[in-house]
Amino acid sequence: MSALWAGVRRSLLMKLRYPDFWFAYLAWPVIFPAAYLLTAGALAQGGHGFAGYRADIVSGTLMWMWVNVTCWSVGGALRQEQTGGTLESNWSSPAARWALLTGPALTDIGLSLAGMVLGALECTLLFGVRWAAPWPVAAAVAVASVPWVLGVGLVLAAMVFWAKDVSVMVNLVRGLFMVACGITCPLAVLPGWLQRVGGALPMTYALDAMRGGPWGTDLVRLLGFDVGLAALGALLFAGVEASVRRRGALGTY
Repeated sequence: MSALWAGVRRSLLMKLRYPDFWFAYLAWPVIFPAAYLLTAGALAQGGHGFAGYRADIVSGTLMWMWVNVTCWSVGGALRQEQTGGTLESNWSSPAARWALLTGPALTDIGLSLAGMVLGALECTLLFGVRWAAPWPVAAAVAVASVPWVLGVGLVLAAMVFWAKDVSVMVNLVRGLFMVACGITCPLAVLPGWLQRVGGALPMTYALDAMRGGPWGTDLVRLLGFDVGLAALGALLFAGVEASVRRRGALGTY
């Protein structure tokens, strides 16, 4: 646990050291969904039928931002240590590897979750967003999404060991979520094959619950994704990491 806390503390100090972090932290939860809100308002010709769509767009974009930050933080932190020359020395220490990997990521997950709440409040005040799901349901969805998001992050971290890069895979994953999960448009407008892809992704059910869908069913499905993706990520990362250690290629890039 000491290694876990040390990772959280180090990452937090590095982020809070620079003022531009606070600007991005406060501004992006409004700037990013604002573009979609304004575009949809124009297409709706004066806002006809737009009142309910505001919450759909904001919930989709904020959830996507959180998943995006987490995917970058888990694999990206590992990549930064690899290029900085500290990965091999840290990985050779007696500290638990899961703590070294997830410690810095927990900082980003916590801050980005708080940013989601802040963005929702800002959009409520600035754009008059009215939410379909009660706040307790939205909070439960956010908590239930942490394990599957971490599982995806572990898969991406394994790609750092295997492919020596994470940017391509992160861009692919976040692009898939953006297109197939109905972030800014209903799933019904997507082609049939893309709707089936969306039905196999956990973010689809998280957004459905936040938008007033059958949240009980959606939460059960999210728990299934939690178990499956967390286990897949842990097993894949452990296997790739062990293979890299045997080949002595842990610190190469």
